[in-house]
Amino acid sequence: MQGKPVIRLVVLMLIASLACSVPGGIIETLAPGGTWYVTTSGNDSNDCLSEATACLTVPAAVAKAAADGVIMIGAGTFLLEDPASPGVGLDLTGKVLGLHGVPTDGSPETILNAAGAHNALWVDGSGVITLKDLIIQGGGSGDGATLSLVAGSPSATGATLQNVIIQGSAGDAIRMHGSAVLQAEDVDLINNIGYGIISEGPAKIDVDLVRISGNGGGMQAFGGEVTIYKTIISDNAATFTGPVIHTGFGLTSRDAMVNIGLTTISGNGQGLQAYLGEVTISDTTIAGNQTPYFGQVFNLPGTQMRIEASTISDSPGDGIRNEGEMTIINSTIAENTGTGIVTGHSGQLKMAYSTVAGNGGSGLSIGAGSVTLAQDLIENNAANDCTADFGAASSITVAWEYVNVSDGSCAPEIFILASRGEPDAYLGPLADNGGPT
Repeated sequence: MQGKPVIRLVVLMLIASLACSVPGGIIETLAPGGTWYVTTSGNDSNDCLSEATACLTVPAAVAKAAADGVIMIGAGTFLLEDPASPGVGLDLTGKVLGLHGVPTDGSPETILNAAGAHNALWVDGSGVITLKDLIIQGGGSGDGATLSLVAGSPSATGATLQNVIIQGSAGDAIRMHGSAVLQAEDVDLINNIGYGIISEGPAKIDVDLVRISGNGGGMQAFGGEVTIYKTIISDNAATFTGPVIHTGFGLTSRDAMVNIGLTTISGNGQGLQAYLGEVTISDTTIAGNQTPYFGQVFNLPGTQMRIEASTISDSPGDGIRNEGEMTIINSTIAENTGTGIVTGHSGQLKMAYSTVAGNGGSGLSIGAGSVTLAQDLIENNAANDCTADFGAASSITVAWEYVNVSDGSCAPEIFILASRGEPDAYLGPLADNGGPT
């Protein structure tokens, strides 16, 4: 687990995330209610109001708990079985509750085991829950999920996760529908068959200090707003049928607003794919993702993407494929087996103060569209520093100013307005030289 000294208050999270969508009355009920207890030596006939009179099972405590309460669950393993909801481990529809486990030296000692349930935890009907200091495992059978958040507008359905591990799902770790809200801090989503997080609809997702690793896919967001900060998305596997990837994306978005900062996306089937919407990437490393087909970053038509102070490297294919609108500032695209940047027939590329070097193909491949470069270094690429579709030259708009492409591979009369630099840029291998990525 990754640590963080500051714990955010649930009240502040909900006010910030749900202020525009919370129906009347919910904000007023967020003050902490009573506390109920569950232990491995409890009895469901108890009142659950103290450790001495604790319940034995979590569903029994949930049934007795008042709104706004907290259920304290002791160390040990607790089976999630809800007799009233076959296929659901724990039905939290309409509940405003906290489920808190027991940590030892920061690591959760409380395990909620959903075994073969279709959905381990189901939250619907304006339910708002907090999960803290827990390991939640199992569930997800039959294309289900360990945690399902289902919201219809203007539902306030949401969840806050803190110091939580979700693992071993037969489906997705977290699945969101509609306008659900998720905030996750210091969370591991690991070794699940499906995605770490998948959302369908105008969801709001905020992840901070989260590890999404070893799943069938990292994150998928169809619509909504996604903020990813200080997070690791790694080693999420790929499944190929010919040239098609069915899963294994580090992150894929469609018509979403995505902000990524201080994050690593590595070792996945594919790094990042975006279609429509807006994506901003800063201070991030995207490296060693394994697909040879689409590049580590694939920017599809209709998407506006900005990459700043980031590194894209070590792909078995291309570094970046751009068919949308892309701006690259102060970044490095290096040591990819294929071409550093491929900008296609519908692509628009603006790049400044960046380095494209040491790639196994060309540094920059231009199809059509428009390319504007300034104060860039494009050097020491194994094929040519620049290649272009000269048959499409009439539809290419290019403005280059003070760009080092000294191997002459870009026709000066078409592409280069001015260049500077020595014939040899004296570039060494990509390495950690102590500065920001």
